[in-house]
Amino acid sequence: MTKHLLLCFLLSFVFIGPLYSLSTNDSLEYSKIQKRAVELNNRKGIQLLDSLIENIDDINWKLSLLQEKASILRVLGEFDEAIQQNFEILSIANQQKNESLINMIYGELGTSYAINQEYDESIKYIKKTKPYFLKEEEWLLLIKTDLNLGEVYRLNNQLDSAQKYFQLAKDEHKKYKNEITNKTEYDLIEGYIIGNLGMVQKSQFQYKEAKVNLTKAIDLLTPFNDAYSICFYLTDLAVIEAKSGKKEYAEKLLKSAYKSATEQQLKEQIRDITEALSIFYEEEGDYKKALLYEKEFVTYKDSLLNKESIQKIERAKHNYEMDKVALEMELLDQKATFRTYFSIFSFSLALLFFILVIIIYITAQKRKKTNVLLLHQKEQIALREEEKALLLKELNHRVKNNLQMISSLLNLQSSQLGDHPAVKAIDSGRFRVEAMSLIHQKLYQKDVHTEIEIDSYIKELVLNLMYSFNNEVETKFEIGRIAIHIDRAIPLGLVINELVTNAMKYAFDGIENPRLLISLQEEEDQLVLKVIDNGVGMENTTSTSTSFGLNLVNSLVKQLDGTLTYQTDNGTTCILLVPLT
Repeated sequence: MTKHLLLCFLLSFVFIGPLYSLSTNDSLEYSKIQKRAVELNNRKGIQLLDSLIENIDDINWKLSLLQEKASILRVLGEFDEAIQQNFEILSIANQQKNESLINMIYGELGTSYAINQEYDESIKYIKKTKPYFLKEEEWLLLIKTDLNLGEVYRLNNQLDSAQKYFQLAKDEHKKYKNEITNKTEYDLIEGYIIGNLGMVQKSQFQYKEAKVNLTKAIDLLTPFNDAYSICFYLTDLAVIEAKSGKKEYAEKLLKSAYKSATEQQLKEQIRDITEALSIFYEEEGDYKKALLYEKEFVTYKDSLLNKESIQKIERAKHNYEMDKVALEMELLDQKATFRTYFSIFSFSLALLFFILVIIIYITAQKRKKTNVLLLHQKEQIALREEEKALLLKELNHRVKNNLQMISSLLNLQSSQLGDHPAVKAIDSGRFRVEAMSLIHQKLYQKDVHTEIEIDSYIKELVLNLMYSFNNEVETKFEIGRIAIHIDRAIPLGLVINELVTNAMKYAFDGIENPRLLISLQEEEDQLVLKVIDNGVGMENTTSTSTSFGLNLVNSLVKQLDGTLTYQTDNGTTCILLVPLT
């Protein structure tokens, strides 16, 4: 059975009166609008109230309008909005320290939360009203507060707490009997207290106590023609009588409740009573009547559900409209925000672009100055390099001429000595000077100042030696295209000069087909020089390791950080290894 809700707050909305700051005509016009809004009691009425709230400055009148709006919202079933509106009123009341208004809003919030089935919140705000009623000695309102607390606890299925507050309300009703002047309302409240207490006792299976209280409540409320409450009490009493075996009396009570609810068109009571009658006749085995009342129960249930659905649809439509307005406002805010950010971004971008242009201009000017300076420096360096190259070329030319002159002097001296033993020594010295002179000649002729192509140098050096010794030796060259710095070319050329000269002097005595191989290759970061002859071998020559030529070779090898080895197998093979770095 649907839970019965009985909230007895007397919520009075006091009209404050016209504004002092307005003219009489304005005050009358605004009062007419407010009255019209209350009469409409719908969304149109709320719109009228909102227009007044926006145009009125008097705080008391504005509070009155806000209360009217909250009341209409609650009637429309917009409990969330009604609660929100009440909190707005509560905020203003707290600022004004208006205890009476604060207490009234607590009651409004308790009622709204209860109807919205948020029972814990309802209990919290209803309890907040009690201190004010005690302070102001509002005994009737204090009794109603405990009655309402008991009812909310019952609806929340907290039956022990519900019975506690109904009993407290009953005790207070008896205690303050002489203090309450309104005897009619006093008797009416007594019927509600006893009836609701009976409903709780029935739910706790305390059938004896429940029967007594429900019967008394019906007797108390009958003179007041309160069919709404009496129908609930009759239905619960009928259930108790049926369980105790008094079927006929239970049926009589249910039919009496049904008749009263039908006459008053109380749809919720008709729905609950027909459900109880359907169950009753089904238990009695009268399935025809059970089916009849079951159909009526379904009809009223669907009707109430349809009513609730309509309210939900209206609420959904309203929420949709509110969401639509909120969305439009949000879009407007977003557009405004976007325009603001876009303006800031555009200004920042323009400023950044301006700064960037200045930076580019300054950088271009600096680069231009730097390029001019670099160009000037480059021209100076090129000029100096050109002068240096010219000086080196001239130097190589002069060194070559000087060495050539020395060679000529040595050659002249050698021709004048005839068969003197010193001739050989002078010729050896001349060969060495010519070896160095040839390097400077190569540098001068190739217009290269620090490196020479070693292959042409070695070939020319060896062929000159062959010509000097007037020997018919078959000479073969295996030399790669390698460029060597002058610092290495001179000692390397002197080593080749000494090795070839030594072979010419001592290797080919008695050899019919003398052959000489000069090889120079680059292998694994080093130069490999090989001077190979098919002569008699070093062991059979008259040359010794202490001769000046070999000592010079060893000295030059150390200068080159190289190693020199000899192999004698059908001649002599001299191998010189020189690192490239």
